[in-house]
Amino acid sequence: MGEPKDILDEAYELYDAAHVEEALELVRPLLSRQGTLSHENRLSLLRLVGRCSLEIGDYERARQAFDTAARIAADLDRLDLAISMFYLCQFDEAEMILETLPMYPEIEGEIYWYRGLLAERRGDFERADSLFKRAARLDSKRFVAPVRMDENEVRDVYDAVLEEFPPEMRNIAQEVPVLVEDLPSDELLESAGGRLHPLILGLYEGTPLDEKSSMTPSPETDRIILFRRNIAKISHSREDMRRELRQTLIHEIGHHFGLDDEELEERGF
Repeated sequence: MGEPKDILDEAYELYDAAHVEEALELVRPLLSRQGTLSHENRLSLLRLVGRCSLEIGDYERARQAFDTAARIAADLDRLDLAISMFYLCQFDEAEMILETLPMYPEIEGEIYWYRGLLAERRGDFERADSLFKRAARLDSKRFVAPVRMDENEVRDVYDAVLEEFPPEMRNIAQEVPVLVEDLPSDELLESAGGRLHPLILGLYEGTPLDEKSSMTPSPETDRIILFRRNIAKISHSREDMRRELRQTLIHEIGHHFGLDDEELEERGF
């Protein structure tokens, strides 16, 4: 085995090239001997594991890594710890950290953004939008001021999406209710047991057609939920918003038919 610093340098190169799983696998032997690593190398290892874990959606592992890093290092690790807690739906704990973080220039935009997400979850949309705008002014490449979207606009896009499906699929899809909500509720996130991301764009609830049988509950249990504020937060313009909404609708309707993204693409979507 090579020197820890050389292994970490190589792992960071893999991470930067979006080879996240390979980066984690490379540093796995170092995890079992953290106690022998220098302070600098141990901190570098923890940060890499935390960032890779965030990328692949292993938020508990990220939380553990950043929690340890924050105990031995700096406020930048406390920010990453708060982000991990947000994705674990530990909103109060995340907010406690964010409210006490100094506004260093390199993390100021990110702090405003996540404070906006937490204000939004409290239902304080006016304050949330103000914080999002401040984040976007500081870092327009990473953050956007959300586009406002009303339910009528969502319905217009939905009608247009249905027209893209063949008539036989369109008739079946029209039987599935489409609900428009601002955000996934705390109750929904809690009932999912950690399987849902708080920034999820849409959700299909029900049994896909290819799995239905005579024992399956009635079709009234099927539904699609769209979370318009989450869609708005990744949209740089109204055109962008309509494109994201279209893709989300196609994805969720595809779930109803038992089609994955690759199969939808094969059908021209």
